[in-house]
Amino acid sequence: MPAFEAKFDVLEKFDGKFCEFLNVQEKLTGSNFMAKKFKQPCRKKENLVNCPEIVLMQRVPYHEHVFGLMDYFVDTFGDRITFLYDTVDIKLRDMLKDTKGGFPEKLAKNYLNQIASGLDHLHKHGFFHRNINPDNILVKDYSGCPRGSEIFKLAGLENSRGMYSLPPYTETVPSNRYKPPECILTAGQYGSKVDIWALGCVFYELLKQKQLFRGHSDIEQLDRIQSILGTPRSILSLKNKNSVEPVFKNRAGIGLDQLLGEVSLRGRHLLKAMLQYEPEQRINAKRLLKHPYFTEPIQEKYKGRCEPESWTKNKNIVKKIYKC
Repeated sequence: MPAFEAKFDVLEKFDGKFCEFLNVQEKLTGSNFMAKKFKQPCRKKENLVNCPEIVLMQRVPYHEHVFGLMDYFVDTFGDRITFLYDTVDIKLRDMLKDTKGGFPEKLAKNYLNQIASGLDHLHKHGFFHRNINPDNILVKDYSGCPRGSEIFKLAGLENSRGMYSLPPYTETVPSNRYKPPECILTAGQYGSKVDIWALGCVFYELLKQKQLFRGHSDIEQLDRIQSILGTPRSILSLKNKNSVEPVFKNRAGIGLDQLLGEVSLRGRHLLKAMLQYEPEQRINAKRLLKHPYFTEPIQEKYKGRCEPESWTKNKNIVKKIYKC
């Protein structure tokens, strides 16, 4: 009998194009897991060894906030592969659809801390994600549990790369609306800080239930970034790596403060640290987790004091940016 069937009972089965998705229960412990059983046999063992998910499983230890491969099984007959994962309930993208106007800041802070913890674990072990967005963040303990008790897991690791590998990398990731300037302006010359920018975009979405930079193409995405953050003062590192000369309009941008409502001062400070034009100036995952926003209670809500850029902005510009 194949090792997988000997160890697990199949509770539910869902058929996919290339594999079967299974809800299974471990016979010895009664614990529930998810499994993905590929329909086509694995003909070459080297293909299995080089599979990104298996490589990550071997090099990155288990972490509560990373949705990685937990184990894999090869049938005794037929060489069909089965991947084993932890159970989850919903994607963050779908969870956002269930809320109105974003989560309260206390919840958004909790969720961001969990995702950042998983990202720090990935970076600490030498990999960066490259495709962080709400579709690649999965949520466990969502159904029937009080808000705040959910467990967030960073998924979609098949696009990850080693932090010490050499660029150029694929230009098509991360997802366009979570793509930082260096992914638009350079020919694949980027690094792990793309994850921080994308996570900043997700943080805004947690707070406001809308995407921060809603471009439909790379050119439009860069325009949306400038419309909010303004023209960068210095883009030397981007110019040095650029395949084409970037075109920037000279404008101030409305600033993030116009869009954040009553988000606390520390929450604003952290988001701005994540959305720096220059990758070298962006906060890293380790420092992010040590930011006072996470280590101290949320301060009084922002009232427009201390942030002069918000005093002179026209709110009609904000409406124009989010009109489409």
